[in-house]
Amino acid sequence: MSVDDAVTDELRYLNTLSVDKLLIRLGRDLDIETSGVTGIPERHFAERARHWLDAHLAELKKTVCGSPRVREMIKVHGEADTLLETAVVLNALMSMDHLPAPAVLAVLLTRIGIRRLCEPSGATLGK
Repeated sequence: MSVDDAVTDELRYLNTLSVDKLLIRLGRDLDIETSGVTGIPERHFAERARHWLDAHLAELKKTVCGSPRVREMIKVHGEADTLLETAVVLNALMSMDHLPAPAVLAVLLTRIGIRRLCEPSGATLGK
């Protein structure tokens, strides 16, 4: 299996998860202090992820919406398939340093909607 196939398989899998499960995965990746600790409620990790996303959404939007590939996808593809959108967003996110769980973030941002995210008024995560 090639690296591209492995990434595609991972993106397909992540696209099957609920937003809550994605937030929990992101929160676990962010919460180094609790790595390996058991008994921590999943809502702790989801909240950790929401707080991180709130604090970093402007930077994520700037990176994703500033990507020529993302802009081209929005312009040319209209409503592209989810896997294509997620892959293009992941590619844009890979330019950022020290980004936790980039594939999970790509799926979450795709779920918000790339067109909505990149509108001048922008999108928020909502609670």
